[in-house]
Amino acid sequence: MLTQHKLSAAFPSMSDADFQALAEDIALNGLKQPVVIYEEQVLDGWHRYAACVKAGMTPKLTYLEQDEFDKMVAERKA
Repeated sequence: MLTQHKLSAAFPSMSDADFQALAEDIALNGLKQPVVIYEEQVLDGWHRYAACVKAGMTPKLTYLEQDEFDKMVAERKA
């Protein structure tokens, strides 16, 4: 099981009702947007990841490399 990256944890959690609706939607329709992994943790898509786990599904993952992360941070500072 993956853990939530500290940058992801800076965003508020979904309400229980919203999370339940997300889990039901993913179970019915599949995961449409992959979960982003950085430093072996979930950087983006924590709720999607948890909803997949709850639904017993293996989530689609995409891995962010260090240079991609550095570029993303630099763009947001500009």
